[in-house]
Amino acid sequence: MRKMFYYFMIAIVPLVLLTFLPVRPAGGSSSLTRHIVYFQDAASPETTTREIVKHGGIISRPLPGKRQTGLVVYLPETAKKTIANLKGVRAIEPDPIVQVIRPFQKLSRGPQPAEVLPWGVDRLEAERIWDADGDLTADRGANTGKGVNVALIDSGIDKNHRDLKANLAGGINFVAKGPCEKVKPNDWNDEFGHGTHVAGICAAVENKIGVIGVGPGIRLWAVRVLDAQGAGYLSDVIDGIYWCADHGMQVINLSVGISKEVLDDPGLQNDKEAFEEAVNYAYAKGSVLVAAAGNEGWQGTDDNVVYPARFDAVIAVAATDQLDARPYWSSTGPAVEVAAPGVEILSTFNDGYYFVASGTSMASPHVAGIAALVIASGKVKDNDGLYGIANEVRELIRNSACDLGPAGIDRESGYGLVNAWKAVPGNNGD
Repeated sequence: MRKMFYYFMIAIVPLVLLTFLPVRPAGGSSSLTRHIVYFQDAASPETTTREIVKHGGIISRPLPGKRQTGLVVYLPETAKKTIANLKGVRAIEPDPIVQVIRPFQKLSRGPQPAEVLPWGVDRLEAERIWDADGDLTADRGANTGKGVNVALIDSGIDKNHRDLKANLAGGINFVAKGPCEKVKPNDWNDEFGHGTHVAGICAAVENKIGVIGVGPGIRLWAVRVLDAQGAGYLSDVIDGIYWCADHGMQVINLSVGISKEVLDDPGLQNDKEAFEEAVNYAYAKGSVLVAAAGNEGWQGTDDNVVYPARFDAVIAVAATDQLDARPYWSSTGPAVEVAAPGVEILSTFNDGYYFVASGTSMASPHVAGIAALVIASGKVKDNDGLYGIANEVRELIRNSACDLGPAGIDRESGYGLVNAWKAVPGNNGD
């Protein structure tokens, strides 16, 4: 199979015209932009809703959360000041967009490739856990991550990919097809490809074709927050995180993000707090959260890890190449917790294809897969009564990592290169 290289990078783009609206305003929707209206404790949502509609706006849905409550809305510029001055409205802030940078190029369909073990899975020694004899076949009764729910908050997953569908447990969609259309929750099939690529890294099936994932028995859940162009709103990501936490997702992978230059803007303070509230909620419910550190590390010395990887509740994953070195684009900073393979990673893609891609988006699902294997071992106990076993799983992953670069924790690889064999209890003499 001819290899093509694709670099999935996280970026922020300007606010764009609403892509899904439940109701079209009388004057058309061309002047509407998407915002989040945040409430104070004394707010009257009914009054706010009436005023938004009265002034030509459209209500999308409530924003989930307890501390940061509000509405996702579409407003004409002329209405923003009026709505902001309503009693009980604390702030109106833009709903930022995250986007995966293209271009992609289609790979011409050829013969179905025979199964190979991707170099990243091999480098992390994941196959040693479920394939003791090295024949690329999972051993009977081995730990493949079976039964562990891993959610990918991304562009969806190709429902019919032969290397994935045996592990696909279901999904949820937060993106609509176009203007004035309601969100169809079951429309989580991937139309972009990024989520499908991430899925294969984490949990491609052992089935004699294509590739094998870190945990070939993991139960995959598609949480679609990116549209067919690879763009998604922050509020959709927040909704996705709450859905995962409330539906028993044991591991949540976020190969999307927002740069700190954007989200640290004082004008987005409530957006940032709402985002952090969501990840803290999921962590408190026992979900292990894993996220791409970002592809903004060109200087090599800056603190440029993106959100949500920057949040304390999230494992921030940097990328390494075949020589265990940091690729020049992998984000750096004190928030980096661990590193994983992220250069020239072969994995599944839409319509039965297989692509090679690079990015911290590719590194993150390696770690999500390891987390699932650790959980599936059944040997991890909640030692402190906090976060279920999420913090114990996190500790095992970072304490078993191989130190890279300067001795100790560093800004490029954190605790070091993750290792599945050493992380999973019961292996290597544990």
